[in-house]
Amino acid sequence: GVGGQASSPIIIEPPVRDFGRIEPGSKHPATFLIRNATRNPLRIKAAMPSCKCTATNNIAGKVIPPGGFVELQATLDAPNTPGVKNATIQLVFDGLNKPFAATLKGEVVMPVLATPPYVDALKGVTSGSITLTSADGSPFSVLSSDGKPPQFIGFNPATDAPRNQYVVKWSIAGM
Repeated sequence: GVGGQASSPIIIEPPVRDFGRIEPGSKHPATFLIRNATRNPLRIKAAMPSCKCTATNNIAGKVIPPGGFVELQATLDAPNTPGVKNATIQLVFDGLNKPFAATLKGEVVMPVLATPPYVDALKGVTSGSITLTSADGSPFSVLSSDGKPPQFIGFNPATDAPRNQYVVKWSIAGM
């Protein structure tokens, strides 16, 4: 191979489709080219997503001619919870002893990010402050906190224009 790399019988283009920051519950389609780098036709035995969050077109049973390719269509369904989401599609071929992988990934971010992301009320902490920031930098308004008008630090909603970040007091005292 070139540069000391062993040549792979299967080339997946791209090997990873990274969608970057994505919204909760959003759908992200991608196309992978599954290329046969051998001199023989190769039959796809199975294409198995690592989770129910990923749908694919049915390419099992398809034969890829030498030097040819098939398109794998895959869609990542982003969960509603924030964090990095990876989904891998394992491709198994007749006559090849190891599977090959196409990967979809994205970082699910809320429209508003909280710092800290959660508070551990079980550790005796009953009050504090939280910083709320818009993920895209757009101004927004905080309408209520626990069903009441928010207690802002350094912001007056009656006189100040909406901004892209707020510090809000919170308390669970008396709950």
